[in-house]
Amino acid sequence: MNIDSVTFAKALADDTRQEIMKHLCCVWLSVNDVVDRLDGKVNQPTVSHHLKKLEEANLVLVRQEGRQRFYTLNRQYLGVCCDTLVWTFAPDEYEDYLMRFRVEKSVPEEIENRDYADEDVFTEGKKIRINHLRVERDPRLRKKFLNSLPKPVRCDLCECDTQEIYPWTNGFIEVHHLLPLSSTIAFERQETSLKDLVALCPNCHKGVHSYYANWLDARSLDDFPSDQDAKNTYRDVKNLMRTRS
Repeated sequence: MNIDSVTFAKALADDTRQEIMKHLCCVWLSVNDVVDRLDGKVNQPTVSHHLKKLEEANLVLVRQEGRQRFYTLNRQYLGVCCDTLVWTFAPDEYEDYLMRFRVEKSVPEEIENRDYADEDVFTEGKKIRINHLRVERDPRLRKKFLNSLPKPVRCDLCECDTQEIYPWTNGFIEVHHLLPLSSTIAFERQETSLKDLVALCPNCHKGVHSYYANWLDARSLDDFPSDQDAKNTYRDVKNLMRTRS
């Protein structure tokens, strides 16, 4: 699959086209249908123009029925383009990106298998601006939770004392939410108690989230069905770590 990142970026660089793409997700619409979805804010010729641009960028699929054309968002190609951009411009973040959004790896082989063997020097350090949404955390909860634990604070999985390993620091213990804050259940509840938390070192914390992602993928789920499912999954990780130690 050939990816034209410039055409992809140009197609997205318009607020109206982005709104049209949202309306075309998971449904087939005609030009008139799109005009109606936009509440008449954009006339039919303009909508047709934007759909043509999206079609040229391969971001919509087209179905002909008689004299009428119907459009839907090409979600597969959109995902490949997003994957490719992350792989090309932020390769160090790619695995985290896959885990964070629980998506299948879809970078084209010719990009993923690019040969860097003859390159001894790589360019790094370029500053880029990134806008993203961050789930809000309460620092008072972290402080109260860590103060409630026996000292020294050890990782709940590998039992290491990060402050002993790195004595020039205050330790690198992180607070893990047994039910991820990104979960729909956690978002709707918006309340966390101390029993919902465990202390983990950075390596184990990342490993737990990777295990969570694999657990969800194996069941074709996007989220934990319940709070208890998340806690049981963490218990499985802990038991697995105990058997390996």
